[in-house]
Amino acid sequence: MVAAEEKIFQGYPLPTVCDMMSDDGTKMYCLMVRTVNSRWLEWLNTSGVKELKLPRSMTNEEMLIMFDGDGRFSKLQSLNLTACNNITDTSLAEVARRCSNLQSLNLAACRNITDTSLLEVARRCSNLQTLNLSYCSDITEASLMEVARRCSNLQTLNLGGSENITNASVTEVARRCSNLQTLNLSSCLNITDASLMEVARRCSNLQTLDLGGCENITNASVTEVARRCSNLQSLNLEYCENITDASVLEVARGCSKLLSLDLEGCENITDASLRGVARGCSNLQALNLEDCNRITHASVLEVARRCSNLQSLILNGCSNITDACKNALRQSHPQLELVF
Repeated sequence: MVAAEEKIFQGYPLPTVCDMMSDDGTKMYCLMVRTVNSRWLEWLNTSGVKELKLPRSMTNEEMLIMFDGDGRFSKLQSLNLTACNNITDTSLAEVARRCSNLQSLNLAACRNITDTSLLEVARRCSNLQTLNLSYCSDITEASLMEVARRCSNLQTLNLGGSENITNASVTEVARRCSNLQTLNLSSCLNITDASLMEVARRCSNLQTLDLGGCENITNASVTEVARRCSNLQSLNLEYCENITDASVLEVARGCSKLLSLDLEGCENITDASLRGVARGCSNLQALNLEDCNRITHASVLEVARRCSNLQSLILNGCSNITDACKNALRQSHPQLELVF
């Protein structure tokens, strides 16, 4: 039986995009690393795989088996390890050593990964363009600074929920990675205007910026972003409670390409901001105003009139929005996804 299988599968190429979270992919994964005395990894040709997504249940030992062997996954460009909580620095460092062509690495919620392996990634994978470190609670300034210094082609960086990250490393990212287009700093509670102003000055190509829950951010840095990042398409200021009309009006004036704006919980925002958004951001598709208690129906209707591409409007907790306004929105924009 084994001889017959070997004859069929010897040199059989795995697909370019290999999702081992799918049903078929999981079966293949089990054959490769969870079958006693398996020879499948010897038989299969992994050299053409460019994108690889591995199951969350994967163990450290299994990942080491996967990447052990000369030339295995040698052309890998994208590796997704989301929520693989069983892997540690040992296996990730080995991957970094063997897959120097990596351009995208997703480590979201890999809670056992520390600076040790991320330093190895920075040193070995200098072509990295996309890095997701969201909710990697043990990552600190030390490894992120090294990523900034060695991975200057970085375009997308997700640090959401990274409690240990401060202005020092974000400033280093801004100075070294001027091609940054997407930056997620949501719930990075140590971030202040100092590093965000550096991002604005150095990363003028920024298109997506998530500052949700960054409670120390003020009008000063958001204004700087608005004036210097004219290509911005998505801005999340959710629960940035220091934000007022002053900076939102600057966003409206400077970011005419804006498609998505989240102002949930920004209690200082008034109709003045929305009128500015209506006039300056006519391409807007999604607007979240949940718990913006100072806005009224007048400005909401103006946004609806002027932003003809609007697809989603969230008005939960907006106590000044009348039933008449809600009915008018339903009639004038029947395709609009409205949340009251």
